[in-house]
Amino acid sequence: MLRITREEGGPSGLRLRLEGRVTARELPALESECRALRERKERFALDLSGVLYVDEPGALVLAGLGAAGISVEGSTAYVRALLGEVS
Repeated sequence: MLRITREEGGPSGLRLRLEGRVTARELPALESECRALRERKERFALDLSGVLYVDEPGALVLAGLGAAGISVEGSTAYVRALLGEVS
């Protein structure tokens, strides 16, 4: 399960706090949320401090968002290692 919470404010503007597991099953909700923000040209960041697990499809999506200029913050060493492997 993945919980996505919108938090206003901060240096990056809007922040999406992710909690739980970022897996292929949960990706449609994350991609939809990010797509809507990007279409409205809203500046936002992803807070991964609550992410416990990322599978390969999830890592690919997160790495792609980072490559597209979305700030990816608060990730654990585990998540950083996964994102480094797929980017």
